[in-house]
Amino acid sequence: MKQRVWLFLTLLIISGCTDDYRSNIPNVKFSISLSLLNPYKDTQTHPEKLVSLNIPDTYLTLDRIDPRFPTISSYGLGYQGLIIYHSSFDEFYCFDRACPNCANYSFPQTSAPNANYQVTCPKCNRIYSLFNYGAPTNGKKGDQGLKRYTSIGVSGNILRIAN
Repeated sequence: MKQRVWLFLTLLIISGCTDDYRSNIPNVKFSISLSLLNPYKDTQTHPEKLVSLNIPDTYLTLDRIDPRFPTISSYGLGYQGLIIYHSSFDEFYCFDRACPNCANYSFPQTSAPNANYQVTCPKCNRIYSLFNYGAPTNGKKGDQGLKRYTSIGVSGNILRIAN
């Protein structure tokens, strides 16, 4: 009897841990490595300005196809490019630049982050906050946030991002 109760509780716990969240953004496999000591030209904001990701509160936007970071995937870096955000001392976040509300390969990517670390979709004008993990700041309740890539690791001065 105890074994049945234990089995029932185990199955209940396992079934309660599933994540049914499905992003509108397709899952694109990629892998890149960035030096935290090397400054990079940002593709969107100020092409003449160099960005160093070793400083907190900095970000780097990358186009989907970036010759500096060749990928084995024919899709390139994410679905519509990447925003890599260094939020605090040791926290890095990577977001896809595609708006989940307008998820279509032919639509333009979101804007570069503004002074408030927000990006805007040029089609639906939805605003997403990098401070708030890519959550929408306007729109309907339950709208999806920016797709976040989670396989991020820092080894020495190298930031590795993979999906």
